[in-house]
Amino acid sequence: MTLGPVALIIDATFIISNRSALDLDDVQLEALLFPAPPAVAADQRPVPDWAWVHRELRRPNVTLALLWEEYRAGAPDGFIKSWFFR
Repeated sequence: MTLGPVALIIDATFIISNRSALDLDDVQLEALLFPAPPAVAADQRPVPDWAWVHRELRRPNVTLALLWEEYRAGAPDGFIKSWFFR
């Protein structure tokens, strides 16, 4: 197993832990753990502004996770967290 699927499961587990797992049926749980591939091809997804990312990381209390959340808020079809963190 590569890091990609593990990161997706960890993300889904975080989502599930913030909701009542007892309220989810098997179909909903499977959708959280194994989401459908994005509708946008990888070569058409918005690429982060890496210069901005590196500048922001120099600021106190700014983390890569926070920057990824900002990136995804502005680009919902953007890359997943594990790609962004590489």
